[in-house]
Amino acid sequence: SLGSYGPSLVIAKRAQAMAGRAMDRTSEAAALAAIGNLHNIQKQNPEAINAFSQSLAVSDAMGNCASTTATLNALALTQLAMGDERQAAATLDRATHLANQLEMVEYKHHMQARLADSRARLLLQQGKPGQALIEAQRALKLHTQAGLFPNIRARAFTTLAQAHTALGQLPQAIHAYQHQLDLLSGLNLEPERAQSLYAMAQLQLRSGDRRAALATINEAIAVVESIRQQL
Repeated sequence: SLGSYGPSLVIAKRAQAMAGRAMDRTSEAAALAAIGNLHNIQKQNPEAINAFSQSLAVSDAMGNCASTTATLNALALTQLAMGDERQAAATLDRATHLANQLEMVEYKHHMQARLADSRARLLLQQGKPGQALIEAQRALKLHTQAGLFPNIRARAFTTLAQAHTALGQLPQAIHAYQHQLDLLSGLNLEPERAQSLYAMAQLQLRSGDRRAALATINEAIAVVESIRQQL
C-alpha cells in the first residue's frame, strides 16, 4: 500500500502531465523528480530510477545545471540503495562536476554538502569508514557555509555518527547525535528525532551507560507516542 503517499503520487503525476502539455520543462523536470522521491520513500527503486532518468533527460535538454545536480544526487542514492556502488560513484562524480559549476555561492555549497554526505554514505557501504568520516565532516562544514535547509544539515549528522560508529568511536558518535537532536528540536521533525534518540540509546548501551540509554529510550518512546496521538 502506498498509504499517505498514494495521493501525493497522483498529484505529482498530474502536475507532470500538465507541465508537459504546457511545454513547461522546468515544472516537468521538478514533477518527475518529485515522483522519483515518492517512489524512493516507498522503496520502489526501479520506479524511482525511471522517474529520475526522465527528469534528467528534461533538465539536461534545458541545460538546467542546478536541477540536474540535485536529481543526480537523488539517483545516486537510489543506485546505492540497490547495491550498485560503481554506478552510484559514477553518478556522484558527474553531479560533483556540475555542482562545482553552479554560480550562486550558497546553493553551490549546499549541493556540494549534499554530495559530500552522499559520498560518505557510499564510502561507508564500501567499508571505508575513515574516508567516510572525512567526507561527512566536509559535508557539515559546507552546510554551515551555505546556511540553507537546516533540516538537511541536521540529517547529515546521522552519516557523521555512523562513520564514528564504524570506527569504534562511540563517544564521538553519541556527540554527533546530540548535535543532531539540538537541531531537530527546533524543526518539528519528530520522526527523525525519535530515530536519532533510538540510535543514540543503542550507542549508550554499547558504551556501558545503561542509565543514560534508559533515559534516552524513554524520551524516544515519548516522542513516538506524541506522533501517534497526532494521527
